[in-house]
Amino acid sequence: GCQGTQKGEEEKKVAIETAIANMAEGVAEEKDDSEKPQTSTAAPTLPISVVKRIVARDPDGKRISGDALTAITFATELILETLATSSSRMAAANGRRNMKMEDVLDAVAAGGGANLGFPF
Repeated sequence: GCQGTQKGEEEKKVAIETAIANMAEGVAEEKDDSEKPQTSTAAPTLPISVVKRIVARDPDGKRISGDALTAITFATELILETLATSSSRMAAANGRRNMKMEDVLDAVAAGGGANLGFPF
């Protein structure tokens, strides 16, 4: 019942936090080739204002902290990057270099979010 739902939600949260941390580390590594350990101050490349407008469309939406908005923005970038990669592979499998809508739809249909690396 409720405990199973809580456990599933917690697993989603951990998966997203891990993906965001990995993405932030990757962005920081791209910007700094030195061997000094650094804390990541990477900013998302997707405009946060756009993500904020999308989040605000949720009828159940509440206020969102800056950290949470940044985390959602990083997660969105990661999802889009993964979807684009999967769609590109679909296009290649169909003998094309240019992605078409059918490739995106095939990438999603191939297993939904779980197949794209996300547990939802």
